[in-house]
Amino acid sequence: MNVEFAVDDFIETFKPDLSRYVVKDNRGKVYCVKHFLKKELIKSFFVDTSSYRLSFFVSGAKRNYFGLDIDDHNDCGGWDGNEPSDFLCKKFAYVKSVIGKEPSLVFRSPRGIHVFWFLKESLPNLLIEELLKARLFKVEILPTMKHALAIPRPAEFLDSSLKPAIFLGYSKVVAYDPKYIFGEDCTPDAIKRKYKSEKTAGGKGRTNSGGIVPMKS
Repeated sequence: MNVEFAVDDFIETFKPDLSRYVVKDNRGKVYCVKHFLKKELIKSFFVDTSSYRLSFFVSGAKRNYFGLDIDDHNDCGGWDGNEPSDFLCKKFAYVKSVIGKEPSLVFRSPRGIHVFWFLKESLPNLLIEELLKARLFKVEILPTMKHALAIPRPAEFLDSSLKPAIFLGYSKVVAYDPKYIFGEDCTPDAIKRKYKSEKTAGGKGRTNSGGIVPMKS
C-alpha cells in the first residue's frame, strides 16, 4: 500500500486529535508532545522498524469505533517470533466472547495486540468507555481523550487468527450496529435518559477533561 495513502486513510478513519501526540523513543522514554501531528511524522512512523512508537488520542465528544489493548505481560511478552502465546490467544478469545462480534481490525503490538471494532453510528466517548468497563476485566480501553495508543501500522496488520496479513486499507472494514455489541444501553432514548439523570444528580453532570496519561505501545 502507498504510504501517503495509508496516512490519509488512517486520519480519515480514526480522526485523531491532531493537536497533540505521544512519543516513545528508542531509549524507552515516553513523552507527550502538544504540537501538530503532521502527516510526515505518521509517514515516517509507518516505515520505521525500530522500537520507536507514535501514539494518538481520540478527538471530539463522539466516535464510531473503540480499541482494546490486549497484552501478555508474562516472560514471553506475547510473541515467539510470529506465533502468539497461549495466554494472548486465550485473552483474545475471552474479549471476543464478551464483545460478541469478531473485531474489525487487529494489529500486532510489542507485547500483544491492538484490536478495534467499528460502529455504524458514533456514540459518546464516555458512554463507550463506561459500557466496556462494565463488561471487560483486565483489558485496557484505548485510545481515549486522556490515554494514547500507538498508531496502527499497516505492516503490523494481523488476520483473525493472529497471523501476519496484507493490509488493504480501511474502506472495507466491517462496522457493526452498536446495539449488537452494547444492547439497548446505546439507543438514543437510553443515552438521553442516562445523561439527563446524571445532570439531575450531579448538577452540571460529568466532563471528560483532566490530565493526560501517556500512551500504551
